[in-house]
Amino acid sequence: MLPPIRLRPLKELDFFGAILVIAASVLLVFSFQQAGINSNSWSKAIFIAPLIIGILLWFVLFGWEILVAKKWESSIATMFPLRLLKRRVFMGHFLTTLLAGFPYFMVIFALPLRLQVVNGKSQLVSGVALLPMLAAVAITSSIGGMVNSKRDLIWITLLAGSLFMVIGCACLSTLGDVPQVQAKMYGFQIFVGLGFGLMVSTVSLGASLECELRDRSKCTPPSRSIK
Repeated sequence: MLPPIRLRPLKELDFFGAILVIAASVLLVFSFQQAGINSNSWSKAIFIAPLIIGILLWFVLFGWEILVAKKWESSIATMFPLRLLKRRVFMGHFLTTLLAGFPYFMVIFALPLRLQVVNGKSQLVSGVALLPMLAAVAITSSIGGMVNSKRDLIWITLLAGSLFMVIGCACLSTLGDVPQVQAKMYGFQIFVGLGFGLMVSTVSLGASLECELRDRSKCTPPSRSIK
């Protein structure tokens, strides 16, 4: 049986790396948000300055991670352990999460906005309309975890989740610009929820199995890794 992971003290947390991640992310999002609000902001300082500073901070972050990996890897728990970049399967899970997040969060943003602008619904009703998709995410997240905890069906589960998301997003794009709420919208978003739920639970399990014990967030290894 594998021993439990050593609990690392608070002083070993990568505070500097965490600050860099937050600052770089916020500045990039802020710059493009301003450009989206005001179409004439692309050439103004309110867009250019945060964008440039945010990009520079990302370079500083990766430089800091490289420095820590070379000199203080055993004493600082870095935000992005560079050793994980060498693990092909882990990076596959990482890219899967990144690519699946784009359509999912776009649906979360676009559907309520559509209901308010096109269909004239209130903010409350527009938010409640997402419940079918959120319920599907909760159900398939549990199913994906249970299925892959007993057998290695990660690849099949990810493929099924991807297909569900493609079907759901493609069908949502066919909604017409009519003032009435189309009932099929609720069915289409369920496909997106089914796909995202399968993918997020499977990726979480697969990534924990592929990374080293010291990089896991839990103190006890998953049952499949115990021999």
